Amino acid sequence: MVFISIMAIEEFDMTQQLDAQRTRDVLAISELWKQIPTNAEMVLDGSKDPETLRRLMAGLDYFVKRDDGLWVIGAVSVMMCGFGLAKIDSLAVDPEYRGQGYGTELARRAVVYCDEVGCDEIETRVTPAAQPIFSQLGFSTIESEASGNATMYLGLK
Repeated sequence: MVFISIMAIEEFDMTQQLDAQRTRDVLAISELWKQIPTNAEMVLDGSKDPETLRRLMAGLDYFVKRDDGLWVIGAVSVMMCGFGLAKIDSLAVDPEYRGQGYGTELARRAVVYCDEVGCDEIETRVTPAAQPIFSQLGFSTIESEASGNATMYLGLK
């Protein structure tokens, strides 16, 4: 297994007010989410207003990967569901940066975060392209859909 540092991943707080950089970041994260087939019909698709997007996306914990120019090129969100359960949601990497381990790096950071905040278990619903990433991190498939998407699970305790 190749070790990928999680130090290059930064936490992104959606509750902070927008300035020029944060506006650009919120718009970039929204564009990444639209690439995920299961998000295609979400309300995020209809909004271009950064403040509306920020409010819609608040309530989840976000981690982002930036390129050397500090543009957001990948993101993942984590939803705390209660009772020790977290859901890793919406892992996406810009198409120009795929195949370089950034998706694995983001997913790994989300798992570490869930462990740090005391979660006992993690669930995620993933596309076929993301399944190998989560399998590599120890997740097992608990349900497969005809579309190829799957629900995967990882016990932390």
